[in-house]
Amino acid sequence: HPDVYMAPGKGLYFFSKHYEQGLDWYRSHFAGAGDEKIVGEISHAYMYSNKVWQRIAEMDPAMRLMVCLREPVDRAFADYLDGVKNGIIHGDFETELEREPPFLQRSHYTRYLAPYIEQFGRDSIHVGVFDELSADPNAYAKKLFAFLGIEELELSHAQRQKMMPAGAPRSR
Repeated sequence: HPDVYMAPGKGLYFFSKHYEQGLDWYRSHFAGAGDEKIVGEISHAYMYSNKVWQRIAEMDPAMRLMVCLREPVDRAFADYLDGVKNGIIHGDFETELEREPPFLQRSHYTRYLAPYIEQFGRDSIHVGVFDELSADPNAYAKKLFAFLGIEELELSHAQRQKMMPAGAPRSR
């Protein structure tokens, strides 16, 4: 979108993994931003850290946030496949669910969203659903554009395709 600048790459993780790098390091990732109305980043793990919402609020208490929630079992299985692909997980899915309770705990969305809603207010958080994104990317984008207060654009055919499909696990 011409009114949006996103930090290059996916997974900047400043507020969770790289906070010690400092705000100058974080801001350097947005050096290419011009006069776009919206400047942002994507980092999947922010919702699961107790420190992140506090750090964001310290930087900008008026921050607008977005989250895309996935069906809980699908989300847990996607985490499992990612762990297999990266050589972190070696057991079958059922065994890992028993061994690693966080696979399921991360699907307790209300637990993780509550401090964000309390800090930033419900109107400052756009909650989308992954199934809606998959089923109708244009309708999903329309809601997102309205939340951001930017002009609605029709997505091209290429933009409606999977951008980063999940990789295949390296082992069974």
